[in-house]
Amino acid sequence: MSAASQVMPSQAMGPTHGTGRGNGRGNGQASRESQSAEGASTIGHMVRLFTRLIGIALLLSAIGLWISPKATYLPELMLMKACATFFFALTGLYLVIIARNPKNSHS
Repeated sequence: MSAASQVMPSQAMGPTHGTGRGNGRGNGQASRESQSAEGASTIGHMVRLFTRLIGIALLLSAIGLWISPKATYLPELMLMKACATFFFALTGLYLVIIARNPKNSHS
C-alpha cells in the first residue's frame, strides 16, 4: 500500500463543521490556534524577562554612578550625575513595574 493511498482517520471523517460542539472549527485549526497562543505566550514571557533585565541594569547603573572609585566631585559633574541617576532610576523602575506578569493570565 502506498503512502498516498493511506488516509488518516481524521481526514476520512472530514471537518467537524456544524456538529454543535465547540466553536465549529476543525480539530486541526483548534490545535494550530493553541500552538500559536502557546508560542505567543512564550514570546511574551521572553519580552517581559528582557524588559525586567534592562530595568534592573538601569537601577544598578544609577547606584553605580555614585560608588565608582574614580569619581570626581566637580560641581558640573555632580549635576550631570544627579540627572543621570534620576533618569536611570525612573526608567529602570518603570521597566521593572511593567514587566510584571499580566493579571489576566490564563496559564
